[in-house]
Amino acid sequence: MGRPKKEVVPSTTATPIKEVVKKPSAKEIELESQVKQLQEMMLEMKKMMTAPKVDALPAVGNYGELVAPIGEESVDVPFRQYIKVMSLTNHRLTLSTEGFGNGTVFNFINYGQVQSILYEDLAKIIHNNERFAKEGYFFIMDSRVIKIHNLENEYSKILDKNKIDNILNMDVDSVRTLLRNTTPHIKNTIASMVIEKLTNGEDIDLNKVRVISTESGKDIDAIVKSLSNFNQPSE
Repeated sequence: MGRPKKEVVPSTTATPIKEVVKKPSAKEIELESQVKQLQEMMLEMKKMMTAPKVDALPAVGNYGELVAPIGEESVDVPFRQYIKVMSLTNHRLTLSTEGFGNGTVFNFINYGQVQSILYEDLAKIIHNNERFAKEGYFFIMDSRVIKIHNLENEYSKILDKNKIDNILNMDVDSVRTLLRNTTPHIKNTIASMVIEKLTNGEDIDLNKVRVISTESGKDIDAIVKSLSNFNQPSE
């Protein structure tokens, strides 16, 4: 008589289901990064509003108010002469004679703030902060300096404060043309200005907002919505 066969009992252990995690798209990552930067900028602006005011020269910034028109024969600038420099950055801007915060440091707290800097120091700032000089993080209000440092081509693209402040008063085609021909930093400055205005409840022509959003590469509508949620008081 043979051995009885072993009864095979089917397994009741279920195969674990792997959870599928959706990776964020490149656009979502970029938007999150932009929102984070603007949130930090807004927090810094709130700090600046409560900080003591810094004495500064009037923020003029009209290209027509440059000392010595471009093309003038004499371009000599004494090293000990003070040159007006304006910030075209809508958050704190730090310039240093040795770069990376080393040497003599000049802090611009606000967009449009003007400081008088010795040309000796300014020449070092231009050399050690070349991208800032060429993209218009700061605006040199003396065409002799612009010519000496071969920045005429860059300054044909940089919008001065007057044009930046009044860009929303222009027609849509003019806004598009200016943005297409200016530097990445000036585009960001204008986009951030529009984001701040919309966040504060100001009405802006949506056609202009779309153009600025497209040309700057910032999803202004999405950023404004994110910032509005960020600024809402938590329950």
